[in-house]
Amino acid sequence: FRTRWRRIVVAGVVGMSGVAACELAAVATFETAAFQQPRYSGSLALAPKFIGPVEEASDRIGDLRAGLEQIVDGTVRAYTSLQSAPLGGDTIRVLHISDLHASPLGFDFAQDVARGFDVDVVVDTGDTTSFATPIENLIVSRIPEFGRPYVFVRGSHDSLVLQAQVAATSNGVVLDGRAVTIDGLTIYGLGHPAFTPARGVPVDGEAFAETARAAGDEVLAAVTTTEDPIDLVAVHDDRMAEAVAGRAPVVVSGHFHENRAVVTDGTLFLRVGTTGGSGAGIFRDLAIPLSAEVLYFSRSETPELLAYDLIEQDASTGSLTVQRFTIAQEFGELEPSPAPSTGATGPTGAPTAT
Repeated sequence: FRTRWRRIVVAGVVGMSGVAACELAAVATFETAAFQQPRYSGSLALAPKFIGPVEEASDRIGDLRAGLEQIVDGTVRAYTSLQSAPLGGDTIRVLHISDLHASPLGFDFAQDVARGFDVDVVVDTGDTTSFATPIENLIVSRIPEFGRPYVFVRGSHDSLVLQAQVAATSNGVVLDGRAVTIDGLTIYGLGHPAFTPARGVPVDGEAFAETARAAGDEVLAAVTTTEDPIDLVAVHDDRMAEAVAGRAPVVVSGHFHENRAVVTDGTLFLRVGTTGGSGAGIFRDLAIPLSAEVLYFSRSETPELLAYDLIEQDASTGSLTVQRFTIAQEFGELEPSPAPSTGATGPTGAPTAT
């Protein structure tokens, strides 16, 4: 460089001048008020759906969190006192949540329900995030706050990175093609085979459904060959588990953002709505209720589902409802067929709504 010092000096001066000009232009055009109404383009066009107006979000989150927590705590105390021993003995209590979509209020709601109903285990059937961005994965830090096993099944909006971070938490239990026994209850789970991180981007519905159903053979093989009988199958999209109708007692799922209960060939398919309401966009739209389920299994050598509670909270008004569904009264006995011999397959038709 010693023989080219003039060029180096010229290049340095030009570079510094260019940087200085950019800084001057930035200072001259900087507007603090513009952050209240940001404009997005390209792939960032989804951002308004995700974060909402910054000022509105920051103003409302604190008030909503405090108000909803008081309502949940008060209602749950009253409900549990009325239902002190409704099912004839000690039970295994499972909190089923799904489609949190990185909603801080959804996590607060789920933790309030877990604490109020004194559940033994939490089962999250996925879509814990929406866009699979690193910043969303910070929501994983809320999982240890549950203080009980947190069983996670990956949804179609969850990344493998998120799944690994859940597994690394002190109480996280990731099920992706395996079963685990917790407090006497054997749970099998499989992550969703599709990955669609961008909410709001059009998806080919038929192709997506076909991809989900393609996982049926793997789920069926696991359910029918596992050493310990499976008490609960957890998947994000119940189309993944259509093949186990008649082979497992209960399947829990989410994905569709609707509450639904259907019995097919002795198998109860339970969909929960969305525990996150409208997700992180809850700052913009409070019309979608927060939903969760508490499942009650008999504490016996072969646990059986006795009842479940559907809990919904309207974030706009704070009103909370709890509905008890007793299995024997609503559906009769859940009696799946015995496991088929090796090589046999189960039915693949979709459950019919009732």
